[in-house]
Amino acid sequence: MALTDHEQKMLEQLEQQFKQDDPGFAKAMEPEPAPTTSVRTIVGGVLITLAGFVILFLGVGLQDPAANILVGLSGFAAMVTGLYVATKKLNLRRTPQPKTAETKNETTRAPKAEPKDGYSSAAWWAIMFPWV
Repeated sequence: MALTDHEQKMLEQLEQQFKQDDPGFAKAMEPEPAPTTSVRTIVGGVLITLAGFVILFLGVGLQDPAANILVGLSGFAAMVTGLYVATKKLNLRRTPQPKTAETKNETTRAPKAEPKDGYSSAAWWAIMFPWV
């Protein structure tokens, strides 16, 4: 059910008053913007990674050992860069759950050690470093 014009104006006035009375709390209550992930970025990162594989394998085929190492390292760098570009804006972190009475009691008994970086899942490492 939609609000009437009068109700909409009243709601906007209440919101403005709330923001003026306690701007810190109002800012804390605003939802965080969702990370923008574009398909272009992901596809670009995957293409850079594939180009890195090609460069790496071309470097393996070279006869000169110095060129072999330099081209191989540049291919590896391209692969890592491509994976970074493809995954940098993905939301791989877990969203924190709101604390309830049950979870408050659990935290006093044995707090869990949560990873700080969000990149500890086995799937991410298996994709990032398949040779490990």
